[in-house]
Amino acid sequence: MRSSWAAIEAYAEHLRAHPDADVQAGGHCQGVARDIVGASGWAPSALDAALAIPEAHRHTLATALPGMIGYAAYRKNGHYQEYGHAFVLAENHYVYSTDLPVAHRLGKVPLTMITGSSGWNMPLLWFIDWTPSGPIAVKPPSTAMGLHEIKVGGRTPLSVLEVIRQSGMSQHRFYQHNKVPNVVKPGTRVNVPVACTAIYAGRDRG
Repeated sequence: MRSSWAAIEAYAEHLRAHPDADVQAGGHCQGVARDIVGASGWAPSALDAALAIPEAHRHTLATALPGMIGYAAYRKNGHYQEYGHAFVLAENHYVYSTDLPVAHRLGKVPLTMITGSSGWNMPLLWFIDWTPSGPIAVKPPSTAMGLHEIKVGGRTPLSVLEVIRQSGMSQHRFYQHNKVPNVVKPGTRVNVPVACTAIYAGRDRG
């Protein structure tokens, strides 16, 4: 297993610039994803690999960290179809994925190119922080230092994703320190970094 998120990222960038045989062959997403994190093979397909990981090591997008392997798969009549797709989570909801944005190459693309309606429209399953080879060296979450409780101002309710984006926090860190609904009403108090208060400038800070 690779020793750090920096090592994972560096190897992924190397494969982008110098695609190996698996990348150039196309369709070898699971092999490439596990190679990026330094794991040995444990299943014949991406879907089999995803299903083989215990639930304790599965994450939603809200709790996933860069370095984790993600999985997506089509479903029909309640059953998974074909082999699924594997990729490695980067920062800011980007992923390292085979065959995107072009076939036979490794790309760094928005996750929505896999899961979005304008992309492959493949439902996201989960992300994993562990393989049978050992734990994945994910990027450590941000610390909780320097937070300040602020009241959301304005008149229009915001989506929680918009509040997260404008607060300057990662989704993982925001949800660690805030329990808010999907739509954040004006007057809601949230914790944000002291230095990231532009969204609230000139508004009631409570």
